[in-house]
Amino acid sequence: MDFKRLMAQLTRGLAPSPIRKLVPLMRQPGMVSLGGGYPNAKTFAFESMEVIGSAARLPEIAGSATLIVLDDAHPESWTNPDFPPWSGGFYMSTGSFNFYPSVPVTLGRPFIFAVRDSVTGAVLFLGQVLDPTVETLRPPQGAPAEGEVSLELLPSLGAGVRGGLSYLETFPYGCTEQTVSAFLPNAVSYRLYKQLGSDDAALKASLERSLASGLQRLNALQNLDGGWGWWEGDESQPYLSAYVAQGLGEAVKAGYGVDLAVLDRGLAYLKGALERDADQGQRLPLPTRLNTRAYILFVLGELGQPDRGRAVALYEQRPQLDTYARAYLLMALKGLGDDERARALAADLTGGAIMRPADAHWEEARADYWTMSSDTRTTALALQALVRADPANVLVPNAVRYLVGLRDHGHWRTTQETAVTLMALSEYVAQSGELAGDYSYRVALDGKSLAEGSVGRESLERPIDLVVSLADLAQGAAGKLSIQRQAAAGQSGAGRLYYTLRMRGYQDAASVQPLDQGVGVRREYALVDTATLSPTGELTTQAGLGEVVQVRLTLSVPESMPYFMVEDMLPAGLEPLDTSLKTTSAAARDPSIAEAGEQPSWWYFGRTEVRDNRVALFATDLPRGTYVYSYLARAVTPGRFQTLPATAMRTYAPEVFGRSAGALFTVTGP
Repeated sequence: MDFKRLMAQLTRGLAPSPIRKLVPLMRQPGMVSLGGGYPNAKTFAFESMEVIGSAARLPEIAGSATLIVLDDAHPESWTNPDFPPWSGGFYMSTGSFNFYPSVPVTLGRPFIFAVRDSVTGAVLFLGQVLDPTVETLRPPQGAPAEGEVSLELLPSLGAGVRGGLSYLETFPYGCTEQTVSAFLPNAVSYRLYKQLGSDDAALKASLERSLASGLQRLNALQNLDGGWGWWEGDESQPYLSAYVAQGLGEAVKAGYGVDLAVLDRGLAYLKGALERDADQGQRLPLPTRLNTRAYILFVLGELGQPDRGRAVALYEQRPQLDTYARAYLLMALKGLGDDERARALAADLTGGAIMRPADAHWEEARADYWTMSSDTRTTALALQALVRADPANVLVPNAVRYLVGLRDHGHWRTTQETAVTLMALSEYVAQSGELAGDYSYRVALDGKSLAEGSVGRESLERPIDLVVSLADLAQGAAGKLSIQRQAAAGQSGAGRLYYTLRMRGYQDAASVQPLDQGVGVRREYALVDTATLSPTGELTTQAGLGEVVQVRLTLSVPESMPYFMVEDMLPAGLEPLDTSLKTTSAAARDPSIAEAGEQPSWWYFGRTEVRDNRVALFATDLPRGTYVYSYLARAVTPGRFQTLPATAMRTYAPEVFGRSAGALFTVTGP
């Protein structure tokens, strides 16, 4: 039926509403709408707008800017000859922004249309950087050959998940957290992918490998009270115990057999911890106890044993929760069907995000070391919570971009960050349609192609790694690295291409200087009397083949540090003496640690691992003080060896660390 005949002549002469043209833009992933009353003027203090072009950046125009639609990659929603140029003239009245026509400014693409928050300085954007993306490479001064530029392309987030799973599975140590992290995200990924119809054989094989050893080890690590500590013999900790229970529960969901008696004892311990205020007499601060309570309630809900009363009661205490705990509580309440409270917590998370032009993340106001908290993990948990409660939230794709940008060699800084981030990304992948990617890509350096190809179902989960030596970059000039994603003939163009670009320089290990970023570390080698294997105290940088030296590490710890780790890599010509072996001389002394000065010796390091190339030690809770750790090593291979520094750090907050100087060590022949 033709309705035009029913319209008045004036009505028939009107042009289509610009708002009708704006709606498809507002629905694009990653968009922030500036029309229709949002963002709310009461919470978003409008200061200025700016348009950023691919070749130039316009000056800020206070109170106004121009919206230009030029991109031809999305013709169904972007390119329209009838779309009028609209811009600025923004004003705030009754809490909304209003559009007024203005003189357009023409820019080449790609572009970002940005708004700056005058209160926080954050930048929100309408639009996204589209193909091609160009990065400028400026090699550092100095020896150009000693370094490289590495580019990792992820055809989908599924490829990023695979790299992190491999890192966790092959991590060299095995405390309770690391044992669970080796299989927990793997189990989550396998279950979600299977629900999508992707029964991946490689993912399944990896999960079965990590479960075979992991479940056995967790059974051995469980304490008599049903809980788990960080290492064998450690007092049970509610947060770590909840992490184990979550891992066992996900293994069950993935279809694997778990000793249910072990899980039942763990759940009984967690319920008891809720009764005891999740403190266990450890004198933890109230926020840490409340954070732990939120996590326990989340885990109980995931395992089909929710506690509505305690979850609602904790909701009333939410101002005292850290951001990551609010994310856990949000997911617990969402699982209970309490949508009203879940929406309130989602709004709280949204309001606390730190927005930048291309991404978003969250930062905690304090460090909760006892729960292994970090800003990266908090961002991952906020993402996971929003994916469950508000998947259309603009922060979701922005948080994904932020997390992907932090990956280094396929993983994040710690096992805890990596495991939690992988679980969040897996849930995002399951509902985002990322596994339907179908496009082509091309990477070029100064116009010369480095890689190009097609991405389809069979290649979505294979990362693309490229390395360029700094020597190959033009000295004294900036190189242009371009990354392009487009739809070739017969391709839909669906999917996203993520990339991480890093430039690294290298130096000889022997020239590395000591660094104190919260922990002081000094390493010395001392001669040993060959007859008694007793250290003489004389320092040395060489030993004869077959001789024994003492390695002495001095640690200066200015404050108490939970989850502390020390790792000393030996010169390739030395091998530590493992006094637990029957082949070791009875005269060899066990490794020892003591507080320097007149204080008595204490064995704060409850776990020591002696490997053929390193010695590592771990302390669940290390009081402040100065410690001297020593062990013996034998010279087994002649040569002159570069020696990496000894390092010490908070395991789950590696920004608090220290290192010794590097060294040269010589083993002389007979």
